[in-house]
Formats: sequence, C-alpha cells, structure tokens
Amino acid sequence: MVKLLGEPLRGFDDIYPERCSSRNEFKRIIGNVLRLHGFLEYDGPTLELLDLYTDKTSADIVSQQIYSFHDRKQRQVALRPEMTPTLARMVSSQFESLPKPIRWFSFPLCYRYERPQRGRKREFLQLNVDSIAGDALLEDLHVIIALIEIIKALILNNEPLEVKLSLNHRGFIEEMLQNEFAVKETASVLQLMDRKDKLPPETFWKEISPLIPKIDDFKNKIGNSFQDLDLEKYSSWKHLCQVQKILKDLYPQIAIEFNPFIVRGFDYYTGIVFELFDQHPENRRALAGGGRYDNLLSHFSEDNKASGIGLGLGEEGIDNFLEVRKKSLVPQLKPFFVMLVFPQDEVTSYFELANSLRQKGLSIMFSPGATKIGKQIQWSEKLGATGVIFFGQDERNNRQFSVRLLKAGTQTDYSINNNFEQFFLDIKDLLIN
Repeated sequence: MVKLLGEPLRGFDDIYPERCSSRNEFKRIIGNVLRLHGFLEYDGPTLELLDLYTDKTSADIVSQQIYSFHDRKQRQVALRPEMTPTLARMVSSQFESLPKPIRWFSFPLCYRYERPQRGRKREFLQLNVDSIAGDALLEDLHVIIALIEIIKALILNNEPLEVKLSLNHRGFIEEMLQNEFAVKETASVLQLMDRKDKLPPETFWKEISPLIPKIDDFKNKIGNSFQDLDLEKYSSWKHLCQVQKILKDLYPQIAIEFNPFIVRGFDYYTGIVFELFDQHPENRRALAGGGRYDNLLSHFSEDNKASGIGLGLGEEGIDNFLEVRKKSLVPQLKPFFVMLVFPQDEVTSYFELANSLRQKGLSIMFSPGATKIGKQIQWSEKLGATGVIFFGQDERNNRQFSVRLLKAGTQTDYSINNNFEQFFLDIKDLLIN
C-alpha cells in the first residue's frame, strides 16, 4: 500500500521542476509563434457536463475513454477528453460580439482512459489551435501554416524538416463513397478508414468489405488515389488541390501528399483534414492533426452555421520528436544571484537588500543557510547562478554590497546609496542575453 501511495496513477505523471521548465518552454515557443500569426490564448474548465461531449465527440471516446461520474448534485459530469466542444460552447455564447475570424489557441490538460503507451498518456497536455468564421481557404492555410512554423520553431537552428503532411477532405471522401461506390454506412466506413494503420491489412479489408458493395472497384481505385475517376466534378477536391498546391509552393522542402485514409476520428469534421507525421526512422508517428468543422456551433445555436478549422498537437508527441533528434526544450536560464548568509548574522538586512533588487526585476535566491562561505559558493555554482552577493557586517557598515560573477570570477563592490545604478549598468549585457 505504501508503494501505491508513493506513485501516481498509471497514465498520469508527477511534474518535477525540470519537466515543468521544459513544459513552460514548450508553451513559450509555441505561444510566441501563434501570437505572431494573430492567434489569442484562451482557456476553459477542466470539468464539463457529460452532455457536452455525447453529441460532439466520437462515440468511441465517449463510451470507452471518457472519465465521467456523478457529482454531489447527481449531475453527470466529465473530465474533458478534448477542448473543441468547450471552445464551441464559449464561442457560441459570445459569437455576435467577437471579432471575426476568431483565431484562438489553448494548452488544455485533457483526460482519456486508454492504454498508456509511448506518446500517449491518460492525462496529457495538448495544444489546440482554431480559427472560426473566416474564409475557408485562407483559414485552412492559416492554421496549417501555423502548425508548420511551430515545428520549425521547436527544431531550432534551421535544421531540415523531417516531416510529412498528409491531406484529405471529409466532404470529398463522403461524396465519393456514396456516389462512386454506393456506400450507405458512410460513418462506419470512415471510422474503419481512420483505424487502417492500427489494424493488420487482412483485418482491415475483412471488416470494411461488407460495408462497400463495390469493394473490388474501391480497392483498385483507392490505390491510385482515385486518379481513374472524374475528380473535377467535386468542388471539395478542387479546394483540397488548391490548399495542397499553395502549401507545396510555400514549403517545397516538406513532403505534402493526398492520403484518402486520413479522415480523423471525430464525427464533427466535414471539410479538409490533415495529419503531420514525423519522418525520422525511429519515430514514424503522427505529431499533430486536425480539420474543418462546419456544424459544431449549431449544437448550441441552430441558426449559427459558422465554419471553423482546428488542430491538436500533443506535448508527448513533441517530446518523442525531439528525443530521437537528441534535443530537449531547455529554457534559457535567466540571470539570478544568490545571497550568501554569514553565520550568526542578523538576517533582516539580507531580506531588505534582496527585496530592493527584486523590485528592479532581478531574481535573488538565498543560500541554504549559514554554512561555510566556500560551500555556499559551490552550491550556487551547482545551481547555475550568475553570481553571489556578499552583504556581511563589513559591507553593511560601509553601506555597500559585493558581487562576484561566478563565470568571470570577478568581484566588485557597489554602493547601496545610488539606487544600484552602477550594478545594473555592469550586468546589463547579462540581463539582455
């Protein structure tokens, strides 16, 4: 029992300071990219009524993966398995007053009861990016381009983009299945197509064959990406080709392909859908995915036909993406100084000096205690401090403090009567870098 109490639940993680720092760096880099592209950050509740998801999230997630329970008022509630229904509810409630297009992003913690594995936990941090009520072509491009730029920013150093972008259009696939292959159970076929890479080929074709009357025709033509069919009569195909061409022109270094099996699992997708895959031989996995939804807001207001497009990108996937490249999100260490504590000294003055420096934006940390000064300096070096501050009785008597920069090894005395001007002038370059 003691061992169980000492560990988190399976699929959940303790976030220690080092991990928390890398998570904050993940948010910082991505947030900076998205703000440059005109997206605004938002957030929503972790706990929602279960009804929010029953009509808007895939049936598989609702029935098998959702964390739901009755609260003390006997309402059936759920920990959010995804952010999009919350987004739709929030946007719908203030739709008329919001500037259009509505370009928002968020970093929600989400919860799904599924088998933990590499790149997939039961509690996970996920980036969500959405654009609602804008021009379909422009916003499809806007969101996908933002995704590519995020990956570029995370790689750093302008290294090659070893990724593949797979595109499809749900509207096109649904029309094609119904018109060309006489499929009536389109939703069931799409769900199977979404699982194709997770099933052995023989299992996939065995399960899908009863649903498609023209199965041999389908097998032959889908292998050629439907090139034997009259694709130009489908407006959705034209839209897909236009998006693909523009992206290829902008990013010739990236493999951008049409893949009819990219349909995404959520039932609310109606337009273009996409997935971004890592191409590293040790990590050929999806990094992110998303698509266009035309009817999601109508669940909250029947008259609201606004269309949107969104994507999700998981922290775990990015961790694996960076790991195989021997990279990590290590935040740049900001300058901080350690206040050394002399044995048997009165400490009020230490805090007075530290608080005065903190008010000017400098990070000050205290050493562990009044041990030998040499040990305090060693502790400061191990911690990565920029420098140490001496403020013993001699310094106080002379109305000054002394600063040793640990890398340079230089030590300088500063007066505390001139508002620390000379000190901040001397460390200006350190603060900028």
